[in-house]
Amino acid sequence: MKTVREDNKLDITLQPIGYRQYIDVNTAMLAKRLQGRTGFLPLTDKSSAEEIHAEFGISKKAFKKALGALYKDRLVRIEEMGIIWVGPQR
Repeated sequence: MKTVREDNKLDITLQPIGYRQYIDVNTAMLAKRLQGRTGFLPLTDKSSAEEIHAEFGISKKAFKKALGALYKDRLVRIEEMGIIWVGPQR
């Protein structure tokens, strides 16, 4: 549950509440997909929202946050043509 409005209706979210939980779910999904695709995805933070949603079923904003978390942890390299996994292999 997110909040109770003045009219006693609930504003809910389907994503986990809290920044870190929200990011962790999408980050894990992105990392798993990258590792399963020989370490490359032809998407970047500049890809269209439609392409991102078709591939992952998440918003562009959520994708960019997940990608940013992987980049910050030095697990991916963002190139002009796509994302390259540089972290440890499974």
